[in-house]
Amino acid sequence: MKYFTVFAVLLIVLAFAASKDCPSKKKSKKVKQYRTKCLNKGFKSSLGCESGAGKLKKKLKKKCSKLEEDLKKCDYTCSSSTDGGWSKFVDWSECSAACGGGSQTRSRTCTNPAPEKGGADCGGESSETQECNSEECPTPVDGGWSEFGDWSKCSAECNAGTQKRTRSCTNPAPSNGGEKCEGDDGESQTCNLHPCGKDWFEVSFGETPTGDVYWHRSELAYRMGDDFQPTISMRWGNTPAYEGMILQGNLMFFLLDGTYVGITNLFQTATGGIHVSSLRGNEDFVINVPGCGEQKFTKSLYHINIADGPTLAATWNIARHTSDCPDLYGGMQFPTKEANVEKYFLLHYKISKWDSGDLVREKRDARTKSGALEKREDAGDVMFIPDSVEVDVSFSASDLSDDLVVVQS
Repeated sequence: MKYFTVFAVLLIVLAFAASKDCPSKKKSKKVKQYRTKCLNKGFKSSLGCESGAGKLKKKLKKKCSKLEEDLKKCDYTCSSSTDGGWSKFVDWSECSAACGGGSQTRSRTCTNPAPEKGGADCGGESSETQECNSEECPTPVDGGWSEFGDWSKCSAECNAGTQKRTRSCTNPAPSNGGEKCEGDDGESQTCNLHPCGKDWFEVSFGETPTGDVYWHRSELAYRMGDDFQPTISMRWGNTPAYEGMILQGNLMFFLLDGTYVGITNLFQTATGGIHVSSLRGNEDFVINVPGCGEQKFTKSLYHINIADGPTLAATWNIARHTSDCPDLYGGMQFPTKEANVEKYFLLHYKISKWDSGDLVREKRDARTKSGALEKREDAGDVMFIPDSVEVDVSFSASDLSDDLVVVQS
C-alpha cells in the first residue's frame, strides 16, 4: 500500500511537469514546425503521421527527432488529434458613437472544430476592430417656446374667474441633443373681476396727482331724493397694501348747476384692514347748502358682504331730514396717495336713488316684450359734474373715525 501511494504521487508530479512543459501556445508552434520542417520533407514519424518524399540531412533529422519527443510529451499523435478551426465572425457591435467617429468590434471562436487530443489551436486573432460613424455630428438645437395661444374662456362671468393659455416647445423643437425649453408650458390669470350685476363703474386713478393726492371722481351725480344708496365693491389685489397706505371712498354733494357743497367719508384704509363708516349704527353729518343753511343727513350701513376673492361690498343708506332746500346730487370720489392702486385694490361703485322708498318709478300701463316693467328716469335725476368744478381733493376724516370698526382684509 505504501509503495502504491508513492507511485500515484509520482504520476501526478510527472503529469504536472508534462503539462507545464507543454503550454498550448508552444504546442501549436511545435506542431506547425513538425509538419512543415519535418513531415513535409520526408521525416519518418513514429506518431502515426504521414511523411512526404525526401531524405533529411543528419542535422535536421536530429532536430526533428527532438521535436517529436517534445510532442510525445504533449500527447500529440496524428492518428487521433484534431486541430482547431475558426468559427464565423459574429455581427459587429453597436458603434461607440452616433457621429464624429467611433469604433465597433466583432469576435470569433476556435470551435469549428475545437482542437482535440493534442491538436493545434487556431492561429490568428479572435477579434477585430473597425472605425464607424465617422461623419461629422450635426449642431445641437435647443428648444424654444412658441407664442402663447389665446386665453381660454373665463370660468366666471363676474366676480373673478380664471382663464388659461398654453404654449409649446416647438420654436424650434429641441433636436440633435439640444436642451428642452425651461419654464412652464401654461399660465393662468384672473378675469372678469367686476362685480356681478348692472350699472357698476370701474375706478381708475389719474397719473398726475393734484398736490400729493391721486384721485378718481365719478362723471355723474344722482339726485338724492329722500333716500340715496351708494355702493362700493373693493377687491384685494395680489400685493398686500403696505402700512401707511391711504385710500378713501368719499360721497360728494352738488347742486344742479354743478356747485360743490360738501363731502362725507364712507370708508378709509387703516393698518390691518378697512375702516367702514357707520358700521356700528347711524351716523349724522351736516352739509351747508347755499341759501338753506346747514342741513342734517344720516348715513347708515345698509348692507355689507365679505366674499371669497377676497371682496368687500358695502352699501350705505343716506337719508335727508328736510326737503325744503334745493335738490342735492351725489357723486363718488376716491382719493389716494398711491398712483398704482390697481396693484393693491380693484374698486367699483354704483349709486341707486330711492324716491319715497321706491328704487325706480314705473309706468304700470306699459310692459316690454320680456314682461319686465319699463323703467323711467326724469331728466333732472342725473347731472354731469363739470370738469371745471373745484372739488375738494384733500383727505376727508371720517366723522367718527376713532370709533370705526376695522374690517380685516
